Amino acid sequence: MSYLNLSQETNINAVSEDFAAMDPTILAGYKIKFDKEVKIAIADSQNSQNEEIRIIRVRIAEKTENNNLSEVRIELEDNLDVGFFNECTITASEFDQLQSSNRLRVNFKDFTNSIKDLLEKSVKTPESYQLIFKQDDDYGGDLTFIQSLKLRRVVVFSLHFVLSPHDFIRTQVQYRFNKVKLELKLREDEIDTKFKQVKSRSPAQEKILRSSIEGALKKRNINK
Repeated sequence: MSYLNLSQETNINAVSEDFAAMDPTILAGYKIKFDKEVKIAIADSQNSQNEEIRIIRVRIAEKTENNNLSEVRIELEDNLDVGFFNECTITASEFDQLQSSNRLRVNFKDFTNSIKDLLEKSVKTPESYQLIFKQDDDYGGDLTFIQSLKLRRVVVFSLHFVLSPHDFIRTQVQYRFNKVKLELKLREDEIDTKFKQVKSRSPAQEKILRSSIEGALKKRNINK
């Protein structure tokens, strides 16, 4: 249940969208096409048996030149490990080699949608589609998309990632931290406004509402 009205929710979303324009990836000229957390098995490239399932945020961005797609950029980030920020950038000219080595049947202009489709399938049907990231000593590595059939597992294709430059990672971490701070502040301000509105009509009701919310939050924190 939301204690914010539609206008208040719209204001929060509008400010969040304005702040999103300060995303370092967007400032670099890219447009975000996909942004979702997915489960990825992280393995050491030297010991693939030692896998750790982690929740990784995957973002896909595109850059265009003269209304033509020129680059597809995929980012991997982990909110629990801010130093984990890997990128894979594929230009239109580089795609031919990727297409040939992976025997892809998709064109460059449809490549983003193809990746999005596999990522969505890994979320909705994890028993059939999995993602494995084999990390190298330099913290880069290969992300492999796998389809599990009845009798065997098939590699759909693989993408090589490199660790993003330290300055870019630092800028991204600061941006994400500021974004969370802003969203929390906006929520707190809007909720405080709502309490004041309720209190002006019924101080007793405001006290009950505040007590109920504080109790629910305390219970949730205990259960964590």
